[in-house]
Amino acid sequence: MVVSVRTFDLKPGMVVARDVKDLHGRLLVPAGAKTSAKHLQIFKIWGVSEVFIQGDSNIVKKADPLENLDPELRKEIEKEMQTLFCRHDLKNPFSKELMNLCMHRKLKPASE
Repeated sequence: MVVSVRTFDLKPGMVVARDVKDLHGRLLVPAGAKTSAKHLQIFKIWGVSEVFIQGDSNIVKKADPLENLDPELRKEIEKEMQTLFCRHDLKNPFSKELMNLCMHRKLKPASE
């Protein structure tokens, strides 16, 4: 099974399922490669926000706290983020990632 994993949730040793390319289409890591600490650095440097890996869906559910969030609380956080990002183009990968990071940041105090 192929699942999408956010780069900050990647761990060394995971197997890349699809080629990882930068925003300009240059190959960073080929499909079939096992991730290493160096790969994780490369992803950060080149702005890669998610990678498709071989594995099961449990990896994603454990990694992303938004997936297991109470639907009402998630709606409340999403509404607040929509207000904050109303002037942003959320089709832009940077804006989308920034909003997602803000959602996680907002969630963090609630879960501690």
